[in-house]
Amino acid sequence: MQLVLERLPEATVISVGHRAELEAFHTRKLVLEYHAEGARLVRDESLERKFGRSARFLSKMRARKKPRKARNASR
Repeated sequence: MQLVLERLPEATVISVGHRAELEAFHTRKLVLEYHAEGARLVRDESLERKFGRSARFLSKMRARKKPRKARNASR
């Protein structure tokens, strides 16, 4: 994800999921409904940035990783 943010800073990334736990990783929730002529947006919800335990864990793990160049240079 960091690479996408660096190379495409103006991009919008959309992920599709069906589990409530995934909301911890997002800032917005788009709710779509099926219609015969195609899906329709019915709600655009702003989500609070309440990181759950797993989101905090992943953030810490990412912060601990050294940049790839630094790892190779130390060998």
